[in-house]
Amino acid sequence: MGEGIRELIRIDGVPVYQNRTYPSQAEALNCPLGDIHLAQDLASGLVSNIAYDASLLTYDPSYQNEQAYSPSFLRHLESVADLLSPHLYGKSVVEIGCGQGSFLNILRQRGLDVKGIDPAYKGGHPDILPIEFRPGLDLRPEVLIFRHVFEYFAHPLELIRELASETSNECLICVETPNLDYFRSEEHTSELQSLRHL
Repeated sequence: MGEGIRELIRIDGVPVYQNRTYPSQAEALNCPLGDIHLAQDLASGLVSNIAYDASLLTYDPSYQNEQAYSPSFLRHLESVADLLSPHLYGKSVVEIGCGQGSFLNILRQRGLDVKGIDPAYKGGHPDILPIEFRPGLDLRPEVLIFRHVFEYFAHPLELIRELASETSNECLICVETPNLDYFRSEEHTSELQSLRHL
């Protein structure tokens, strides 16, 4: 560990996907494994998996992360939409990692101009691109939304710098990330500790 970094938890050899389906039991049992070494940068407070290996992951239609079947989760999406909507009217919005478009559709029902990008998208919505997000797509949004996606980018500040050249000067970036305090609660810490011994 380098200076200024504090390791929070280490779990080795876990499946890299929690929600991918496989065509056979054998393929599922031989799924790719990766390591989780969560560490916090003491200067910025940023927590990341310093053992993260992006080459182990492929986001395509076999990746299933739809949570909007849950009434509780839908209420959460509505509350996020309530928070953001006043800042979005009259602006072009792009949601990065929009999944199957649940949040995007909530915003569109409120009359907002929203497009989405997600390589795991399975439908035929004309305003959702089923591709991997990358700078250079020439979308020119006035608002970018990253909901539980931003933390997947290994170098988020570099991403922001790259995006600055292809958005408006006053582009609003909305980021929702996991709540570290929730995951560090006593209940969840004990669950993570037990995973170390699997």
